[in-house]
Amino acid sequence: MSAPGYAVRKDKLGFRCVENESGVSDNEVFSKEPPDFATVQTKGEVQARRRAAYSLESDPIKNEADYDAQAAGLEPDYAEWILAVSAIKARYPLPA
Repeated sequence: MSAPGYAVRKDKLGFRCVENESGVSDNEVFSKEPPDFATVQTKGEVQARRRAAYSLESDPIKNEADYDAQAAGLEPDYAEWILAVSAIKARYPLPA
């Protein structure tokens, strides 16, 4: 079973998160790396790309930190999650 990734539309107008390559349709290609959409113009487009990246990259880190802390009766350590969110925000900066 392959790792999670992105189903990128062949026309480069969008993408979505997928569990593995089997989740890709005929008009999409599978990518393990987030697509580079240097032509993103609107705040809404950037926010959509951030949300997709959060769900695939940073949310699982936070969920694991929450679970591990809850199971151990401790406060969660969000350091790794904060780094992941910061990297996503840097990759997809909001337009001025």
